[in-house]
Amino acid sequence: MDVNGTKFHLLYGCEDWGNCQLEDGEGTLASFWQDNHAPLEWDCESASLRLAREVPLFRSLKRRTFLDLSTRRGAGRDRYGNWYWIDPDESGIRFLPNGAYTSVQLWTAADTVAACDPPDAGTFAACLPPRPPALLLRGLAVSTHHYLVVGDVTEHGLLIFDLHRGGQPLLQRWPDDVDFTPWDIAPTPDGGVLVLDREHRIY
Repeated sequence: MDVNGTKFHLLYGCEDWGNCQLEDGEGTLASFWQDNHAPLEWDCESASLRLAREVPLFRSLKRRTFLDLSTRRGAGRDRYGNWYWIDPDESGIRFLPNGAYTSVQLWTAADTVAACDPPDAGTFAACLPPRPPALLLRGLAVSTHHYLVVGDVTEHGLLIFDLHRGGQPLLQRWPDDVDFTPWDIAPTPDGGVLVLDREHRIY
């Protein structure tokens, strides 16, 4: 017993825990360990008792449909563990912070719409903002210099987001006489990106 008069029993090591019985009292843990059917197992590295590991079984589905390339979306992860990907409509970017379970909208084409011009002084007028452009985004990557690069098929270029400073993206357009249809983007170790043009078979 301890100095407070409390009685306790010390279990130390695999042999002591192996002599213990489960609540139903059918047998000791050591006997279960021999048959590899124990709900608890002894971890020699950490010298601790833990729940037994179970091997996950992945059963193939009888009815499988092949994935369509048109449903492919670009995605990337920054150095802080945050995830970015193109939304299902291919016109916006979703953002999942590190440790979070719910994603949020990071950017959409509607964010590029500027506010309407104010009317002349002393007059009233309806302010109808223009409709957001219908963008088609393909390919996404986060560079080692912490830039988010997204392929913009509609504008014939790339959207470049500065993830440190924030704000609106920079549009890097390709010349009109140059074939450019981004499909996938991958970061390079030197801070740049590689853009795959699947339609024209070039990068």
